Amino acid sequence: FTRRYVESKLANKSHGPLKILAGLFNRGISREQATLVLNELGNQEIWLKKSIKCLEKIQKTGKKLTPQILSHKLYQQGFTWETIEKAVEIFHGMENFPDE
Repeated sequence: FTRRYVESKLANKSHGPLKILAGLFNRGISREQATLVLNELGNQEIWLKKSIKCLEKIQKTGKKLTPQILSHKLYQQGFTWETIEKAVEIFHGMENFPDE
């Protein structure tokens, strides 16, 4: 169950590792098993890609949002601060040069 749950969230949702872990805990999965499967299926590169995709989706609303607001929204989606800082920095660079 744990493996299928994590695979599903990785494929279909813009949730970070902390939110996925919380979902597993709520379903009665032990911390050890949840962390093991999450580490096996996810890595920093995957989380960074998912967080940037999440930022792109947030920005499509048309509102100009500050880096602090974008960071907060990613934190709400369960991304770690390390990933958030990298993603906002990369996204901010992409935003300045959208067609290059």
